[in-house]
Amino acid sequence: VYSVNQLIARGGSLFMLERDGTNGDAYFYRTTSTTFSHVISRVNQVLHKDGYQASLALDPDGTTMHAVYVDMGVNPSGDIYYTQSRDGGLTWGRYQRVSDASNNQRFSPTVSLDASGGLHLLWVDFRSNQVNQIFYSYSADKGASFSANTNLDADQPSSGFNGPEAIMDDAHSLLYVMATKDAGNGAMTTSIRVPVLLVTKTHSGNFTVGQAGEYDITVYNAAGAGPTAGAVAVTENVPAGLTLVSLAGSGWTCPSGGVICTRSDALAGGASYPAIAATVNVAANATSPQVNSVAVSGGGSAGA
Repeated sequence: VYSVNQLIARGGSLFMLERDGTNGDAYFYRTTSTTFSHVISRVNQVLHKDGYQASLALDPDGTTMHAVYVDMGVNPSGDIYYTQSRDGGLTWGRYQRVSDASNNQRFSPTVSLDASGGLHLLWVDFRSNQVNQIFYSYSADKGASFSANTNLDADQPSSGFNGPEAIMDDAHSLLYVMATKDAGNGAMTTSIRVPVLLVTKTHSGNFTVGQAGEYDITVYNAAGAGPTAGAVAVTENVPAGLTLVSLAGSGWTCPSGGVICTRSDALAGGASYPAIAATVNVAANATSPQVNSVAVSGGGSAGA
């Protein structure tokens, strides 16, 4: 063992990422005892091509794991790679390069998982002005795709940053990023706002038994929140006294006879999507009041 990258305890198990000093690969261990008795799996894709400085995040489902590492399989200076295990670390797959530049060096990657399943990746990147800068990428779909790389220190081009770490606030609306700056002074480089989706439902007048009615469902992103990334889904559930006839809205995909509408275009903080019109039939024996429920999920936001 050359170095232990990360050690996590959860649910009676210990999880460890370490770099093997013999060949430079990253290995994952898992145990329920007091010792790590055997290697579970190699994390990096290409043998002997450096899976060093790896970072691990555990999904609440207990079996899905997310890792990032520096890989030198193609670029001798190192690329930031993401990989995922869906079987508790026995095997790893879905490899993809996250860093989108090939010049100069990258190192010290970290990965954080927020309450909605969004993945936040940070690393040190030497591509800008020959000083170390903190770069960021985000996945709203648990690693299926990642946002373009963002330089969090673009406003301080002459300063060097190292050792990035991230923490999410209690409301899961801000991701705070800390690092060391220049001669080792601590600095919070920036705070990254994540989307906070909310949903409302409105109608005018009263519904009449035995007739059709319509109400609007509106999804909006809280003021000051970050933009959405990835698919957003709205799920409508009507009470026993109503029968859902249709859902329809500009830009929304609402399959006929379904209860879910989706879209994938980004929604900025403080903005709302066009409303979804829900058409229902009111049963002849419906009582009052009739209260539906609607949920929104995805886009990198916690569900609402």
